[in-house]
Amino acid sequence: MKQPLVSILCATYNQEKYIAQTIEGFLIQKVDFPIEIIIHDDASTDGTADIVRKYEAEHPDLIKGIYQTENQYSKKVPIWNTFIYPKATGKYFAECEGDDYWTDPSKLQRQVDFLESHPDYILSHTAFKYYDQNNGVFLEDQSIKRNLEIQEKELEKLSLNILDRNQYRIQTVTTLYRRELWSLITDSFAMSKYFLMGDTQLFFFASTLGKIHYDPTVTSVYRLTPNSACHRGEKNKAQYRFNLSCEEMRVYLSKYIQDEPTIQKFKTDFGRALIRYAVFDPSFRSKIDESVISSKRKFVLFCARHSFVARKLIKMKWKL
Repeated sequence: MKQPLVSILCATYNQEKYIAQTIEGFLIQKVDFPIEIIIHDDASTDGTADIVRKYEAEHPDLIKGIYQTENQYSKKVPIWNTFIYPKATGKYFAECEGDDYWTDPSKLQRQVDFLESHPDYILSHTAFKYYDQNNGVFLEDQSIKRNLEIQEKELEKLSLNILDRNQYRIQTVTTLYRRELWSLITDSFAMSKYFLMGDTQLFFFASTLGKIHYDPTVTSVYRLTPNSACHRGEKNKAQYRFNLSCEEMRVYLSKYIQDEPTIQKFKTDFGRALIRYAVFDPSFRSKIDESVISSKRKFVLFCARHSFVARKLIKMKWKL
């Protein structure tokens, strides 16, 4: 097998219903360069690993499976850095979780062609669609227009906009980036393992190290399941925890930006998220310095942590 130009990287766990569609999205890619497909199964308890093995047997020249016998996530082992990235040999990395999938056969070819001819760009991403698994409907990506406007008018503020979820959006399933991005980040920045999302940190740091290319073509589908962090239905404790981690991360990364109004906004949002999550887990203490929130919110947070009545009132106010 020739040296792969692109490593397609996939992590999966108990996604028996979806993993075949994910792998088929890899196999439909029409490219004029060699690729490899690395799929990590974290000791699934359903039939996910069997499906991966079946595809690996059918495409031994393309697919490399990593099969855990014990769940590594529950042991807090960093799966991507420990198992997936070290096995990847491509010049470019493309990521896709085991419940998302690609729909455009020319996705990789177009992105590689662009990055090969534009050495000042470090990452390429595209538009996508949501698929609401509960209701069986596709939802449009509302960030297409905003992304294009920012690319045209505010490219110098891209780092700032990436941190603001209401502004520039990069969906991991759509990305292709240079493998050296990881070594550059390791040498220059502090990628924190504390936060529940590594992709936003990756995209933020990427935007400080090189240009980011956006293609408004829909190439991929991000699946919304009941447990998805950004599921638009009823929230649960895990989703509030994920949202809090997003706000913690923004405060943490604000040390790399020079925009005081935005920094204050991040601190305000962090305070709100911390109060909301205290309704579910009064014992939780953030590793981000809680003194950054206002005195008023510190008082409300104290009440939420120590009073059942306060938690009930907060639930009513925010309709949790």
